Amino acid sequence: FFCFIIFDPKSNTIFAANDHIGSENVYIYNSTNHSTLSSDIRTLRTTHKLNEINPKRLETFFEFIHPESNETFFENILQLNAFEMLELKKNNAKIESYSSFNASKYDHLHSEEDFIKEYKRVFTESVANCMETSQLKVGTALSGGLDSSSITSKACELGFKEIHSYTATFESLQGNDYKKTSELKYAK
Repeated sequence: FFCFIIFDPKSNTIFAANDHIGSENVYIYNSTNHSTLSSDIRTLRTTHKLNEINPKRLETFFEFIHPESNETFFENILQLNAFEMLELKKNNAKIESYSSFNASKYDHLHSEEDFIKEYKRVFTESVANCMETSQLKVGTALSGGLDSSSITSKACELGFKEIHSYTATFESLQGNDYKKTSELKYAK
């Protein structure tokens, strides 16, 4: 997951981007005198005395729940959504999508078996792509979860490289809590 904000002093431009699920809030206030970005909308409201309710957003909330664009419940405050990037230059905020999820590419899948087969194909391809390195040895971190175990297992199954697995143990955990997180028997 990621969210970043970069300031380029040479061009006096701010660049920002939010990840594919919008895991971080990025709020934008932009006027002729000030541009402010914050992860907390209250900071913008307090700093710039922005308390006017956005009637368009209220309308979209009751109709769709989600906003139609980058609007928030407050006038003059925008939000950077998932899959979006911002270029803020000379009081001009340009927000555009850098990607999108295209569900139509799965329209050919009809049964549960079709979806399982496609998931396995995409998962295997993804792990294989990650294994493409000139290094002879590859390390994986086993976290006690299904994701890391599945990736490590698939990497071993593909047989591209010498796989070394690492895990952390938590000596303070007892009984089932320890068993749920310990993957020592799989790390090698």
